[in-house]
Amino acid sequence: MEIIEVDKKEFKSIFINPYYIFGSADFNDLNKYKCDTVYYLIFKDKKYRLGIIGGIKDNLFWSSFSAPFGSFVTLKNNISINHIDNAIDLLVEWAKVKKFVAIRIALPPLFYNNDFITNQINSFYRKGFDVLRIELNYAIFYENFGGNYIDNINSNGRNNLRKALKSNLSFNKCESREEKRKAYAIIKKHKKVKNYPIHLSWEQILETIKIINADFFIVSNADEIQIASAMVFHVNQSVVQIIYWGDVLDYEYIRPMNFLAFKIFEYYKNKKIKVIDLGISSEDSIPNVGLGDFKQSIGCDIGPKMCFEKILQQSSLNEVSTVIQQKTTKMIHHTSDVQTKNIGENTQVWQFCVILPGAIIGKNCNVNCNVFIENDVFVGNNVTIKSGVQVWDGVTMENNVFIGPNVTFTNDLFPRSKQNIRPFLKTIIKKGASIGANATILAGVTIGRYVMIGAGSVVTKSIPDFHLWVGNPAKQVGYVTKKGEILDLKLKAKWSGRQFEFIENELKEIKNHYAIEAEGIRIRFIEPADAQFVIGIRTDRKLKKFISPTSDDIDTQTKWIKGYEEREANKREIYFIIEDPDKKPWGTIRLYNILSNSFTIGSWICMAGNTDNIAIKAHLLAIEFGFEKLNIQTCLLDVRKKNIRVLNYLKLFNPAKIDESSLNYYFSLDKETYYKNRKKIIKFFKLKF
Repeated sequence: MEIIEVDKKEFKSIFINPYYIFGSADFNDLNKYKCDTVYYLIFKDKKYRLGIIGGIKDNLFWSSFSAPFGSFVTLKNNISINHIDNAIDLLVEWAKVKKFVAIRIALPPLFYNNDFITNQINSFYRKGFDVLRIELNYAIFYENFGGNYIDNINSNGRNNLRKALKSNLSFNKCESREEKRKAYAIIKKHKKVKNYPIHLSWEQILETIKIINADFFIVSNADEIQIASAMVFHVNQSVVQIIYWGDVLDYEYIRPMNFLAFKIFEYYKNKKIKVIDLGISSEDSIPNVGLGDFKQSIGCDIGPKMCFEKILQQSSLNEVSTVIQQKTTKMIHHTSDVQTKNIGENTQVWQFCVILPGAIIGKNCNVNCNVFIENDVFVGNNVTIKSGVQVWDGVTMENNVFIGPNVTFTNDLFPRSKQNIRPFLKTIIKKGASIGANATILAGVTIGRYVMIGAGSVVTKSIPDFHLWVGNPAKQVGYVTKKGEILDLKLKAKWSGRQFEFIENELKEIKNHYAIEAEGIRIRFIEPADAQFVIGIRTDRKLKKFISPTSDDIDTQTKWIKGYEEREANKREIYFIIEDPDKKPWGTIRLYNILSNSFTIGSWICMAGNTDNIAIKAHLLAIEFGFEKLNIQTCLLDVRKKNIRVLNYLKLFNPAKIDESSLNYYFSLDKETYYKNRKKIIKFFKLKF
């Protein structure tokens, strides 16, 4: 086998229809401006076997240099792994002759061509390539949807979709250029608000869709206001990829993205598409948990998307890696005047900012548009500075600080024009603190760790750690945890009821302090130590019959519970352990999909053997927690059609049936109806309650 450099025309004549569009000669030629040089390489013996297109950036060979993935293309699906081995050897030797410092290959997800991609993974590994990244790629596989869409997504996705379906939304494919431009405008605005980059301008989109078959979709509300859109590429005959999508945040509460996902699913089902690729929800292998959870809720499965690298000039490794990292992870918008050289990796500086040469800014920061930063300023890592903020000499921000829009800092309590006769006062914003929009911070104060300052407040004196201050002048009104949960002045969480205390200057929860008790029953918040118990009841042969499957891995369950604690702090769900008065655990019950007007009860499981109706009592306590403690007026319930015992029990409340699927019934129980029937249920079960 030999390796041959060819031009675009010859490569295109050999690989007429590669198995993914990003591997085509036309696509790479369109994007050649993104690299220094494009190479079209073919590998042949008696026959043409493989091809690869790569771009040279920072003296590295990248495939792909302009798309989500690259690597080899082939004329046949059953290409021998020996041919792949030979091609990799030839590619390495060719790159060494060219004196490139490294080769970097981003492979497609496996579903694009499972056997071929799997063989490449094996070959790259055996040929000494390092695994640079393993990204989490999300996709919807039509073969996994035996019935209708709604029956095959999880309960969170179902509830959000039902909410969208009740909002009289409409879904349309864009036909005209103007309609497509409007769809792009919605996406662009969504990305801007979320501070996500958008890599293609409208003009570049127009050029790209001359090469790639693309569909544009728009969702409108009942008033015909366009509130969400998507742009989808046909990557090959069986796979489409959602390149960009987004919604108008003012309408996020009616879940237009869930509606959009559902309608896209239906559209391509009729087109006989096999897979919808939603791309990765990780960056440098670090998961974006919230985005990943959303994609799973709309029916996605997760798979790996791997990137390999082989260093060819070992002596240059450190220098090259540093240059690559700096060039590829730091973004400074071309309209900004950034004079400092002291900006860390992954930091983004957006439009029309001015940063003077003495300023120091750490890693992974986000400096929004129209921000001014003076010389004697230190900004730590993971800091967010929203639009319209001026940061004057003498201000220090430690790690993980949030500065809201138009926050005003000062550095002189008695200013005079042209008279800088005093040293400027130092203002320190300590680790994890958050300052709300339009707040004013007088010079010389220290804002303690994890402090939260309300919007519009005027801070005239220093604030201790974990305090919550609001007003003009600002005064303490409570405390706040690291995760942002608001506590009253007695250190009790206003939303969940958790009790905290200060231990060695840290705000710590008093474990098991919060529990609801009644005759013969106690429910308390779940903890990581409960993982083994949860696994035991959720994998029990009888108890698991009417619930979703659960991993029996203790580490996975522990990690999930730790994640729950964050979801609880963010008012997304509450998970209880059911105990008897001796604190022996008997079961679980959970409140989730907690919204302003409704919550859902689930994960209601209880072991057999208790003769005191502990499961019924726990159910009543959980519902009343939602009604009374959370002050929410409606409880939603879903139950499998075959779960006759629970169905008969729920009918005692006289709930309203709102929907059904092939598997489940869905009910709504308002607060008034619940209390009308509560006495009847207590009497029926002979409860002392």
